Amino acid sequence: MAEHILTFDVEYWYQGFVQRNLDGWQRYPPRDKESIEKIVGLLEEFNVRATFFVLGKFAERYPNIVRLLASAGHEIGTHGYGHYAITAQSREGFREDLHRSISILENIIGEKVIGHRAARWSMSREALWAVEIMLSEGIQYDSSVFPTQIHSYGLRQAPTEPFLLELSSGVSILEFPAQVLTLGFLRIPAAGGFYMRVLPGLFSRWALRQSDRRGVHGMVYLHPYDLDSDTPRLSVPLSFRVVRYHNLKKTLPLLRAMMKEFHFCSVRKVLGEPGFNVPSQNIS
Repeated sequence: MAEHILTFDVEYWYQGFVQRNLDGWQRYPPRDKESIEKIVGLLEEFNVRATFFVLGKFAERYPNIVRLLASAGHEIGTHGYGHYAITAQSREGFREDLHRSISILENIIGEKVIGHRAARWSMSREALWAVEIMLSEGIQYDSSVFPTQIHSYGLRQAPTEPFLLELSSGVSILEFPAQVLTLGFLRIPAAGGFYMRVLPGLFSRWALRQSDRRGVHGMVYLHPYDLDSDTPRLSVPLSFRVVRYHNLKKTLPLLRAMMKEFHFCSVRKVLGEPGFNVPSQNIS
């Protein structure tokens, strides 16, 4: 049975409100530190080390939280600086955003940052130009591909397991895609974020069992606020209210159940496995 990868995207609890120009969150005190401390405690309980993709501007404001994660043995990757989708930026803008976030994180933890996850899983066919920039900034692996078109972004033709993403230019990067549940020709997002909350818990566990049967590394991906059932309930449009608040009380019990059933680790640990090898896929 392969160890599966446990990841968290660390950003402000109100990040989604800011992106949608929604107000009201300013009335509430910070709650990110408490949420992350609970996650650290849970991981310690199960002796699990995870990968935390940290937003640069979050790290800039809360360096002690990043140090807490690193000192607990967790891997620190970058989630960019400003939480912009790749395709919402110019090439130079993406480079500056990525470089800034890496510099901030490396100055805090005192070690090399080798992993990247784009905001909104925005590695699409239109964003493949970002691979060469990531490599030039010292990134060794990416985790920004959703191998389905059900998500707002996605690469439907991408493998559903870790793979070497190759471009026609000859450059390549290790890619750790989001987890999906495969049912015939359907690829259903599972084991992460909103999808983990809105779909029956069976779907997430089923998806990881599929990875087990294939002998590949699956992935769980969450935000700290996915486990914060006491988060302030603001009046927001229905679509965002569902995405942001639906079934928050479900996440922690489901994650606990999954941690009892499956073994989890960080991306960095997977990279260090003897004989670790992945298939290649030319996407461009």
